[in-house]
Amino acid sequence: MRSKKFIPIIVAAVLLVVAGGAYLLYNSSSSSSTITFSGTIEATETNLPTMLGGQVREVYVTEGDEIHKGQVLVSIHSPTSGMNEEITSPIDGVVLTNLVQVD
Repeated sequence: MRSKKFIPIIVAAVLLVVAGGAYLLYNSSSSSSTITFSGTIEATETNLPTMLGGQVREVYVTEGDEIHKGQVLVSIHSPTSGMNEEITSPIDGVVLTNLVQVD
């Protein structure tokens, strides 16, 4: 007689498990184009001075290029000293803006 009292409880528990599984399956299969991540973005702006000054002869990078520390970015010629200078990147990064024009 006791076992007949537990049958409704067992049926209710099974129905809850099935309903919970169906709910999880439905929510996990619904397509969503939004993914959320958390993290840190670091930005460094660097000005690149020239030792001699002069005319830009060649620019080796464009906006969006990935650059590495020591990579040559610009070639400059100083007409007053007759010397050439290469400006190199002091850091690894990405070129955000190109403010140099070739003369």
